[in-house]
Amino acid sequence: MKLNPTYFTSERNKIRFPEIYYTVNYSDVDYIPYPLKGFEGQAGISKKGFNNIVNVWELSVSTGNYWELLPKWYFSLNTMGTLKLPFKQPFFNTRLMGYGDMLMQGYEYYVIDGVAGGYLQTTFSRLLFDFRVPLPKSKKRTINYIPFKFYGKVFGNTGYVYNPDAGDNRLNNKMLYSGGIGLDILTTYDLNIRLEWSFNQLGENGLYLHRKKYF
Repeated sequence: MKLNPTYFTSERNKIRFPEIYYTVNYSDVDYIPYPLKGFEGQAGISKKGFNNIVNVWELSVSTGNYWELLPKWYFSLNTMGTLKLPFKQPFFNTRLMGYGDMLMQGYEYYVIDGVAGGYLQTTFSRLLFDFRVPLPKSKKRTINYIPFKFYGKVFGNTGYVYNPDAGDNRLNNKMLYSGGIGLDILTTYDLNIRLEWSFNQLGENGLYLHRKKYF
């Protein structure tokens, strides 16, 4: 509180508030952990607090479109957006880009707070290798091999985060861009490992490792 008196409202150092939310998910894809064909979407609305201490409506929408262009060649278009009302919010309620699933490749080391924003991501990918590694036979083991699939890809991102009180964050209230190349590895138990070399408009680049596992 000494460093940021507006972290909560009314110079409080502790708050409690109820939250209600409703989320709708739709999925019509070939393989949920790593879709290559189909469409999926999610829409949600939430209300946090019911007084002047915490009072925010939040709307969020995300979509994923996936196409097979040619055998082994794929294209995807993913979007995500969030709107918080009213715009005047304490710092605590302005988490946006860099939190949860709201993430642009190339900006993994940044958080961009705001009350409205989103991104669009496009990806071209190709299946490079598809093979199985056999395992020694065992009556106790439920699988006899470990499958591996390798996809090479190129990607691009564009995004924007609006913050009426951006302070010193130089990434607010401007169009953001990034791109790069990567290698996705799929193996047993729906394990998805992504190696990505990303570049952003700040002139930075780096190799990032992402791991995603679905149940």
